[in-house]
Amino acid sequence: MSEKVGEGANVILIRGALGDANHEARAAGATRGIEDFGMNLLGVKDCTTTAEGAAAAMEDFITMYQDDIDAVICCDDDMAAGAIQALRQAGYEDVPVSGFDGTSVGIENVAAGYELFDLSQNPYNMGYTAVQTAHAVLNGEEYEKTIDTGVQVITIDNYTDFQ
Repeated sequence: MSEKVGEGANVILIRGALGDANHEARAAGATRGIEDFGMNLLGVKDCTTTAEGAAAAMEDFITMYQDDIDAVICCDDDMAAGAIQALRQAGYEDVPVSGFDGTSVGIENVAAGYELFDLSQNPYNMGYTAVQTAHAVLNGEEYEKTIDTGVQVITIDNYTDFQ
């Protein structure tokens, strides 16, 4: 996102439920990235991982910040869909939005050009590694406490690989 909008850009963060470890980590990572790449975090809103909540939050952000919104980062695909809907209805079709999860909704939004990119964990590697780790645990073997199973970036150039 920082390559698209650049340093000094004003970014909205739409996140999942407060207290949910997954969304806490995603929001913390996004916030850190926004700061590290010299962008400004205009606002953060918990949208309980729903498109409806994200649409309502985006409408509020549009009212508050109007033309000062340069980008929107969403911590899952449903919320990205809601943010996109609100932006398009308000005539803000050129504000880049990103999502997370690589669901069919996210991939469709990338394909349509509504979403700049979507991040997808590698579900195959996650499943395989889960079985491999369970086997090790059951056999009293050593296993990694943290395992990176990979993240893929879905863009207009490669979205067909994920359909």
